Amino acid sequence: MLSFVPSSMLFGLILAALAAGVEIGARRYPDMWKRLPRTKEAGAALALIALVWSSIHACNMLEGGLLKYRGLIRLLVPAVTVLSYFHLDYLFARAVGGLLILAGHHLLYTAFVAALPARGVLSLICLALGCLGMLLVACPWHLRDWLRRACESGSARRRGSVVLGMLAAVYLSAAFWA
Repeated sequence: MLSFVPSSMLFGLILAALAAGVEIGARRYPDMWKRLPRTKEAGAALALIALVWSSIHACNMLEGGLLKYRGLIRLLVPAVTVLSYFHLDYLFARAVGGLLILAGHHLLYTAFVAALPARGVLSLICLALGCLGMLLVACPWHLRDWLRRACESGSARRRGSVVLGMLAAVYLSAAFWA
């Protein structure tokens, strides 16, 4: 498992790429808000990553007589990915939400192990990311609505890019604090 420094740097770089993607992509592809949250192929790939990551946590929780179910959990990952591809709407938005939940938890855990100086602030940011992830899993159309506003309004696009950029700066600078 990754320690805090590489995890925080990776997450910060992903957030920086998303900030640039929102700023550039919303201008270049004004109808992106219609297709991206419902994209099946990219959603299935992200869902597979999220399911593998969560299956590792699930397998670690099985002890004693439940050890025999670890193989079943590993078999369910590709099956659930395929079923999600065919039966879930807004698969990309839901998978992004799941990854935000997992990333928020991982970064929070590794930040406390790394003994960061501003753990309280980082904890609140990780909590907010986890809550945003839960919102995207439960109500994935909010990603579509936010992207629509970003595509239609320059100020909304800049605000979204600035927020994502500030989060990227927080995680990148936290990696150097550790």
